[in-house]
Amino acid sequence: MLATYKYMDFVTAYGACLYIRSTDSNNKTSRELVCSTSKVAPLKQLTIPRLELCAATLLSKLYKKAIGALNITISESYLWTDSSIVLTWIQGPPNKWKIFVGNRVALIQEETASASWRHVPSQSNPADLISGGIEPTTLSTSTLWWKGPEWLSQEPSSWPITEIKHNHRQPGNQKCAHCISTNSRRHHTKIFQVEQTFQSNCKLQEIHKQLQKFQGHQAINHSPHTRS
Repeated sequence: MLATYKYMDFVTAYGACLYIRSTDSNNKTSRELVCSTSKVAPLKQLTIPRLELCAATLLSKLYKKAIGALNITISESYLWTDSSIVLTWIQGPPNKWKIFVGNRVALIQEETASASWRHVPSQSNPADLISGGIEPTTLSTSTLWWKGPEWLSQEPSSWPITEIKHNHRQPGNQKCAHCISTNSRRHHTKIFQVEQTFQSNCKLQEIHKQLQKFQGHQAINHSPHTRS
């Protein structure tokens, strides 16, 4: 069996690395680092899940290039991330999320259609060495970096499995839609919530405050005392 393994993570920088695992005729398994890449995190402040999604996007591009360059037969491909939120996004339809998330999810799904996404424990993620930094002398002898997690030598059935509880209402990343209906005679405004996700109670309170202000303006504009 021959398979590729990719890992990604980030802090002030994020990166991805790709491994090949092969088993010879004597049933001896080997695993080797093929290539890696990294990027500096954008100056614009992003939430942690969105930065992790940027790392997943970088991983997808690396995977596509590597598959096109390797002149070998790949039997199975697995992509790994230690972010359960990113996995939820990737496994959902792109049009469910806001533009930032949706565009990247669409790209990831297109470029990694032949691979399977899985969750990897953070302590087994070699991309942590990219994002966290490591001394050259330590890196040169790091088995995690050059070989990947130790459990890659085992059968896939023995690899760690993390149960992910899918929450498709991730704060700040789901599309929101409202219908506002006004009745000028009764000075009433009805707000029908179609689908809404708030990042915090403060945000919800601010929206409620703006709606109350809107209702107040409507009442004043249609008041008999304001007519000439």
